Parts: sequence; structure tokens; C-alpha cells
Amino acid sequence: MSLRSEKPEAENPDENQTNPPSGEQAVPSDETLAAMLQQISDLSKERDELREQLARALADFQNFRRRTETEKGAIRAYATERFVQELLPVVDSFERGLQTITADTTVDQLKGGLESTLRQLLAAFATQHVVRIAAVGAEFNPDLHDALVTTPSDEYEDHTVLEELGTGYKMGDRVIRPARVRVSVKP
Repeated sequence: MSLRSEKPEAENPDENQTNPPSGEQAVPSDETLAAMLQQISDLSKERDELREQLARALADFQNFRRRTETEKGAIRAYATERFVQELLPVVDSFERGLQTITADTTVDQLKGGLESTLRQLLAAFATQHVVRIAAVGAEFNPDLHDALVTTPSDEYEDHTVLEELGTGYKMGDRVIRPARVRVSVKP
């Protein structure tokens, strides 16, 4: 009889493997290595495809941005051209008016010609949605009016526009130039 106890051998040979001594690493099997290499290869391929997609998307975006800037420039140029076309008849009227002035021209005739030309100019502005800002008699609005002078007054409500010193204009809802005004204040 022997004093040594014998362990029965396991049916599975992997069960007989013990953990490697500390400091040593287990060596993976060939199948595990092949699977890991395949996974690395697949991930590398996926990364390359994503980089390519990103590069294409970036190029497409840059082309889109360049095309959009070109189109915006063309739209601005076209809008300016249309406005100039609206103003050309006004220039023609000024030129005709200047050619017709003689020594016999009266102030009333000159004034009538200027008023007619001004109406043409304002009509050209209206085609571009440019309108005068209402001022006299309106309540002072800092978004529309620029108060240059204040005048103490018991006759008018506080902050009433008394006089327009310079005409203001809006294009749609946007103020192009505020009206320069004189405003009442309570004494």
C-alpha cells in the first residue's frame, strides 16, 4: 500500500491543465489566435470603410458649401441688378429735367419736376419693400426713431415725436435707417 493518494484523471484533458505559475501568461490556442486575427482584420476593414465614408461626406459638404456661396452671390447680384433697373427711370427723369431747365423755367415748374421724380424714386423703393417710417405724432420708439432733440411741452404727451429732422426707412420689418426726430418731454 502506498501512502500517496492518487487523483483520478479527468476525462477532459483541458481540466488537467493548471493555472500557469504566477508571472507567466497562458498561451492562447491556434483557433483563438485565428479568431482574434480575423476580428482585428474585420475591425480594420470597417474602420477603413468608415474613414472613406467620412472623407466622401466631408467632400460633399465642402462642395455643397461652395455651391451655396456661389448661388448666394448670384442671388445678391441679381437682386442688386433688379433694383438698379428700378432706379434707371428715376435717373432718366433727373436728366430730362436738367435738360429742360432754361432761363424761363419757373420755380413751380422745377418743383413739380422734382416732386414727380421723387414719387418715381419712392415707387422704385416700394418694389423692394422699402417704406418711410412714420414719425410726426407717433410715440417715440427707440427701434424706429433716433431722438436728436428733446423739447419740454405741456401740449403733447410725454415722448411724442414733434418733428422729423431726417426721414427713416424700413425694408420689410428691418430698419435701414431710423428717423431722426425731436421728441416732447414733460417739463
